[in-house]
Amino acid sequence: DVDAVNFGLAAFRFDLLSHQPHPPGYPGYVVLLKAVHLVAPGLDPVGVATVTCRLTSVGTVLAAWWATRALLALSTDDDALSPLWRPLFAAALAALHPLLWYYGADGQSHAAEALFALLLVGGAATVKRAPSLMRIAVFAGALGLAGAVRPTLALLNGPLLVWLLWGRAW
Repeated sequence: DVDAVNFGLAAFRFDLLSHQPHPPGYPGYVVLLKAVHLVAPGLDPVGVATVTCRLTSVGTVLAAWWATRALLALSTDDDALSPLWRPLFAAALAALHPLLWYYGADGQSHAAEALFALLLVGGAATVKRAPSLMRIAVFAGALGLAGAVRPTLALLNGPLLVWLLWGRAW
């Protein structure tokens, strides 16, 4: 896929005019690509993109476990009370999902989108459990930074911020 090659080339030289990567540029994802290239400088552009996808896929499975745990903690007073099988089941569903397998190997930013979406869900649940204006502001900043990984993240996860602000006494 030409997009995977251009993402990989962006790890070596970020140049939107040369479609490295294609617009809108995905600067947050390019930072991840550059970090992988820094750790493994011997990889070619496609290798950098593929390894980054694989790493974010593994992170997605872990994030599914954590986000489920954080959501379950909203319904109980103690994290230890939530059954262990539910977060493990969520992680297993993520690990076995065919789209994650496909996007975990294609060299594009979709697996990173899944990872950051789950991190935002888990972060929102954590903030909701112990809300403060500072935590909500940090979450809003994280939401904006997630939009640098993939612009749809900020748009589609924006309702989480509304959920955090809903019913809050100012």
